[in-house]
This record gives sequence, C-alpha cells and structure tokens, in this order.
Amino acid sequence: MYYGWSKEFLEAGKRRLAGDTARAATSGEVKDLRREAGALKEAVADLTLENRLLK
Repeated sequence: MYYGWSKEFLEAGKRRLAGDTARAATSGEVKDLRREAGALKEAVADLTLENRLLK
C-alpha cells in the first residue's frame, strides 16, 4: 500500500511540474463562482440600462 501511494504521489508531482494544473472544483467553489457570475451579470444589466437611458 505504501509503495502504491508513493508512486501516485510522485506521478502527481511529475504532472504538476509538467504544467498539468487542472483540478476539479469543490461544490463550495462552484457555488461561489455562480454567485459571483450572477452579481456580475446584474452589474452589466444595470450599466446597460443606465447607458441606454443616458442616450
């Protein structure tokens, strides 16, 4: 078991050093990103409406 874990650890290190930095997001990170995306969409909508009213 130890040697299996050691091999996995070393392989993961090699992939990381080679530039493979992709990882799965946690559900908390996904919720935060969705909340932030919603807030940004609302800000864009407000600015677009304000811009149209000023024209």
